[in-house]
Amino acid sequence: MSHYAPTGAQGQHANKLALMNDMKKINLGELWRTDAQMLQFELARLRKIIRHNATSGTGAEEALRKFLQARLPSSLGVTQGQIIDSHGDISLQSDVIIYDAKRTPHIFHSPEDGTSVVPAEGVVAVIEVKSSISKTDIPGVIKNMQQVKRLKKEAYFYPPPGHVVGYDLYGRGPAPAWPITYSLFAYESASAKNLAEAFEEHNRPLEVDKRIDNACFLDKGALLNMDEKGGYHALPTDQTTHFVGTSADALLYWYAAASSVWLQAQHYPINMVIYAQRHDSIGEES
Repeated sequence: MSHYAPTGAQGQHANKLALMNDMKKINLGELWRTDAQMLQFELARLRKIIRHNATSGTGAEEALRKFLQARLPSSLGVTQGQIIDSHGDISLQSDVIIYDAKRTPHIFHSPEDGTSVVPAEGVVAVIEVKSSISKTDIPGVIKNMQQVKRLKKEAYFYPPPGHVVGYDLYGRGPAPAWPITYSLFAYESASAKNLAEAFEEHNRPLEVDKRIDNACFLDKGALLNMDEKGGYHALPTDQTTHFVGTSADALLYWYAAASSVWLQAQHYPINMVIYAQRHDSIGEES
């Protein structure tokens, strides 16, 4: 018995249909749950090898930086260190600094340990990393966040008057510079309910643009901001409330929300002459 074998255009169409039927869909949730397990495994491995908590914590920070470097586009750099503004104010040591890699000159960089001093004008986000966290740690995280969000982003080559773009990420009206967002990332955490309550107690009284913006509790869930329609966002407004999403997909939901802000970041070219001029005036005052 002979079998019909389509030829020409009919054959190509049949082959395409067969290929489409054979294709398997990727389960994004499963993929990111594997990534989360790998991060958790890395922390467990560090704890077995390194008995000193501070050293294993440093390894946990590095693991997250590598995770982000592998997934963010080359236009965004990932480093650790301190952030300085043109007035001479400087942040505490930041675990993860995400910055505009195409426009940001480093004021200092150590290739040995990957530590940098980065001008505030080019910084997109800061992430504070904790191996483990409980509600009693939240006031300390807020203090660290305030050290970052008080920095001024002013040293730019601005376009002519009337061409300056305003950025309104917090629903409070346009600001002349893209703000630095602040996230918390914890590998292990206490009760998600207690952490959410601690956020409400210590974070909510602050001005909306001066809060910890979001958090990932890797083993519990993603703490994000919910609007009136049930949509979730990386950044708060006066109309949003905190909520903790599903624990199984904490990494996926947190990264999806936070990176949606990072990837939109825009900066004018940085004017380092302003840093030099203000440094001279600071020296004269002292």
